[in-house]
Amino acid sequence: MSRFNGILAAAFIASAALAPAPAFALTRPEAAAIWVARSNAIMAAANDPTTTGDNILQRQRAACSGLMGERMKVGGYVPTWAAEGQASICKALDGFSGSITVKDPCGELKKAAGYLSKPKPFGDSAEIVPTAERLVAMITVMRAGARESGFRRC
Repeated sequence: MSRFNGILAAAFIASAALAPAPAFALTRPEAAAIWVARSNAIMAAANDPTTTGDNILQRQRAACSGLMGERMKVGGYVPTWAAEGQASICKALDGFSGSITVKDPCGELKKAAGYLSKPKPFGDSAEIVPTAERLVAMITVMRAGARESGFRRC
């Protein structure tokens, strides 16, 4: 090995060893906090006093914006039931808004309720189970409203 290559290799090894940890490395409690915040944002869109029947879908879809990137960020720290529950709610909202990629929004709501109905704590957060229970209650109300609006399968 030439002297230049040896110096270059040593510099590379030193820079790798001294580099700070990646900023995207999360802990389980941080991932749990992210999940709770997203869930609360989805529910807040429905509970806002300025929300009407005309703008509720847009507000909830806005709360779902960026969900896939967030799921990539939290990686495997969020359990399947929690990640898929949120994703199914957002897919249902897309379906009710007329998205052609979602064939059965009522089925997505049923799937979300199934995922979220058996929550288990993760990330040492006491908010996980109550948040999941509130999401299930919101889904129940959404399904009843959809039935009244003509979606018989809800």
